[in-house]
Formats: sequence, structure tokens, C-alpha cells
Amino acid sequence: MMELVIVLAILATMAVVVVPKASNMLSRARLANERGIVAGIRAGIQFFSLSMVTGQIDTVGNDYGGTTSQGFPNNLDPNDVTNGMADDDNRLFSVVLTHGSVTDSDWEKLDHTYTAPSGSLYVYTPQTGNLTASAEETEAPLTLAEQIAAIIQAIIQAILDWLASLFG
Repeated sequence: MMELVIVLAILATMAVVVVPKASNMLSRARLANERGIVAGIRAGIQFFSLSMVTGQIDTVGNDYGGTTSQGFPNNLDPNDVTNGMADDDNRLFSVVLTHGSVTDSDWEKLDHTYTAPSGSLYVYTPQTGNLTASAEETEAPLTLAEQIAAIIQAIIQAILDWLASLFG
């Protein structure tokens, strides 16, 4: 009987430590992915401008609404991209991402404002070429899995405390 209690205590302790870390790693990975995409877009805007200034982009027949006097694109998306969620038919940022676009439906567009999977809003200003976060990017809010893990952790801790009071 005592061995079973010890095994349960060890398993519970492992669950208390491992479950929150695993779910936290997943949310951090998603946030890192989002930040990587945003960094790629920002670099693409600068590369686009440099290419315009050096004459490496042909603006005849462009489908992105032209450029500003500083060489930044007026739009980050082709003219056929509509407001709404990204998908295979509504590819975001393809004007500045030279090797692809964003098709993840967790991204959404409304004119020059983009909502990222974390809920962060990014606003593109064509006159300056800046893609800025409406609020500085922060840690991702707790996901449902993280909230459940925290509840499980509290329950396991209560069980461990109870077991300690019985045998301690």
C-alpha cells in the first residue's frame, strides 16, 4: 500500500512539473512563430523599398497599388486580397514575402491592420514602411490547455497535501 502511495506521489509530482511546461512551450512556440513572420514581413518591406530605389522592381502592371515616394508598397497584399481571414485564396503579405505568403486562417486583415494568432494587432503605415504592433508584443495569454493544466496542478497539489497529512 505504501509503495502505491509513493508511486502515485511521484507520478503526481511529475504531472505537476511536466504538463504546465509542455503547454507553456507550445504557446511560446506559437508566439515565436508569429514574431518570426512579423520580422520577415518587416525585412521584406525594407527589401522592397531598397529594390525600388535601386530600380530592381518593375512597377508596370503591378497589382499592389503602387508605391509611396519613399519606395514602400502602398499595400502589403495584392489587390485581389480581401479583408478577412487568410487562406489559400486570400494570401497575405505576398507583395513583400518573396518566397511565399501567409495562408494561416489565424491571421486576419482589415485594410492596413492585421490581427495575428496571438490577438496582437499590427498596423502597416505605407508612408513610413512601418509595421507596428498596436500594443507591444507581450507574452501570449494563457490558452485553455494552460488553464486546465493549472487546475490539474492545483488538484494534484491538494491530493499530495492530503496524502502528506495522512502519512506524515
